[in-house]
Amino acid sequence: MKVSIGSTNPVKVGAVEKAFELRFKKKVHICQHKVPSGVSDQPFGDETIDGAVNRAKMALKAAPQADYGVGLEGGITYHKKEPYAVAWCAVVNKQGEVGLGSSFGVHLPPVIMDKIKDGMELGDVLDDLLNRKNVKHQEGFFGLATGNEVTRQKAYTDMVMSALYRFTTDDYNK
Repeated sequence: MKVSIGSTNPVKVGAVEKAFELRFKKKVHICQHKVPSGVSDQPFGDETIDGAVNRAKMALKAAPQADYGVGLEGGITYHKKEPYAVAWCAVVNKQGEVGLGSSFGVHLPPVIMDKIKDGMELGDVLDDLLNRKNVKHQEGFFGLATGNEVTRQKAYTDMVMSALYRFTTDDYNK
């Protein structure tokens, strides 16, 4: 099985590979492609879903021999005026069917939201606040928020697995 992912981020690639192998019970070949999301650098609300779908479709287009295209997009959503970091996964097959899955959400504190409102992306805010580089290619905000009990890769693996439900369950279309 060949899977094309719209990212070269090692955390995302690892999550996709693990999820596909767990769900399909076989080794998969992963193609990585840096593709545009077509949404803001720091998406909010449904724009996050749109970015994941766009990336999945672009990934499949970049590797037409692939069986599936996968897009992952992190963003911010609000619940009762409070901000939460969330992520969405879109998996698209050659017939154009789309499976969606989301991560859990983690409340974003004011110190982070102030910088995001000033135009920074969450990953850059974390690098700035922690005086580190590429936190988003490591444990990410999910890992930081949970003391690495739930790493970004773990959260993303679960999210990809939920997006695969459409393609791995016979009773989906019943």
